[in-house]
Order: sequence, then structure tokens, then C-alpha cells
Amino acid sequence: MPVPQRARMIEFDQGSHAYFAFVRTSSSPEDIISQLNLDPLPKGVIWISGGATDFPLEIVEPTVALIEAVIVPLVYEHDLLVVDGGTEAGIMKIIGEVFERAKYHKLNIIGYEEDKLQGQNARSWDPLLMGFVPEPKVSYPGVDRSPPDYAPLDPNHIYFVMVLDAKEWGQEVECMFSFLGYLATQRQIPTINIVANGGRVTIKEAYHAAQQGRHVVVLEGSKRAAEVIVAALDGVSDRTLVSLLRAYGITTQRHEVEETVYWLNSIAKYDKITRFDFLSRPPGELREIILSKMGLV
Repeated sequence: MPVPQRARMIEFDQGSHAYFAFVRTSSSPEDIISQLNLDPLPKGVIWISGGATDFPLEIVEPTVALIEAVIVPLVYEHDLLVVDGGTEAGIMKIIGEVFERAKYHKLNIIGYEEDKLQGQNARSWDPLLMGFVPEPKVSYPGVDRSPPDYAPLDPNHIYFVMVLDAKEWGQEVECMFSFLGYLATQRQIPTINIVANGGRVTIKEAYHAAQQGRHVVVLEGSKRAAEVIVAALDGVSDRTLVSLLRAYGITTQRHEVEETVYWLNSIAKYDKITRFDFLSRPPGELREIILSKMGLV
């Protein structure tokens, strides 16, 4: 499939639209920027890693509250881009819905009144959300695919990077790592990784974030991958990590378990990782952590 030279548009049934780029794992970050017409570039990136499936109902409400109170205002105040997995599930769906409500209903969380939007460039108020996905695994208008065999794209994201040669979930993240690394090193754009819940791919993403030297914030209390990472930070044994990986349903296959434990032990030695108990600490503290780590204060 040829790679287009200009941004293409998806029209969702809900009436929203999104711009997308077709890329391969070997595609350059400059190609993504060109295809999506990302001009100007954001002044920072909040990369949110988290669960698509098995996202516990008991943490949905506090997650929504945290995104409303912290992430949305930061994005609009500092011209930031949010990067995630882009599908209509779990943390990605929550992010999309919260940003869409912020755009159309304001919720008094971004400090703007309705009359201040009159005459504004409409695109400047679109949710500044970008999803990286393995193209063969997702469904969207214009392709003959449907759930449950294919994951639908979230209609509230404005950008999608579709990796054509990523055949399985997790293979698209190599392209994302390259893009984020380019923004950080070549364009000097600060990036922070926030871990909320998640599975094995989330642990892999946190490991690569550490390898790239970016700050990582783990939302303690958000279950699954986040809790296993916290356990690794606490210095538990490899046997305990293996038990947790199995107990949370993250992985049971031997070769995957061994690799994941290696990632966890590497994360545990990393000095730019912050634990944040989002169920007990005030949201304002997370805001200050993000601003400080990204150098935006």
C-alpha cells in the first residue's frame, strides 16, 4: 500500500473527523510530521500508556477526574499533544471522551466561556490527541472490518498514525518510540510518560521510556501493569514479579514472562520514575510534577 504524501481524513459516524498517516515501522518521524501537517509542532508531549481491555470499573471515575483536572488544562494552557494507543477502549476511550466534553461543554476546567470561542479556528479546539495503532488490527470508516476481530479507532482522537507492517499489538510502538525520541532529541520537545493500568505492552513502553531517558510517572492504584511496576520499584523478588504478572493476567508464557521481568528490573533501577498514588493525593500535585519534569515552570 503506498504511503500518502498529505494528511488524509477519516469521517466517523458520530460526525467527528480525524487526520491519519500510513507509515511503516521504518518510516521516519519527519514523514509522520509531513503527512499529518503537524505545523507548528506541539510544545510538549504527554504520552499516556495504559490498559485497553480489563480496565477496572472502580478506577474509571477517579481516572476521569484526574484527566479533567490535570491533563486537559495542561494541554490547552501549554499547547501539548497527548499520545496514546488510539482505540475506543480503556484509558484511550476515557481520554477521548473527557477531551471531547472539554471542547464542547467546557466543564469549567479550561477557563473559557462559550462566547470566547466565536470566530476561533475550529481545529484549534479539536482534542489534541494522537493514537499509534497497528493498521491491520483496527477498524475505521472506509475499511471492511468490524469488532470484535478488529478494534475500532476512537472517534474523539484527531490524529492517527497507522503502522501498516505492524501485524500484532505492540509492534506499532517501535514507530512511536522513534517519533517521540525524535521530538525529544532533534526538536528539543519535552515528553513525559504516564502509566495508568495496562498490560505487557504498557510495561514494554515504560521500559523503552526509561531507555530513552524520559521521565515516567506511574499512577499507583490504577491496577495491573502499574501495580507490577510499583512492586518492582519496591524491590520484590523475581518470583513475586512472576506471580503478579500471572495474577493480573498480563502474561503466563514463559518466554514473555522472562522478558517482562527483565524490563521490570531495568525500570526498577531507573532514576527518573515517580510514583503517584492518584487515589489519595490531590490532582494539583500531579500537575506540579508534570510541569516540573517537563521544564514548563
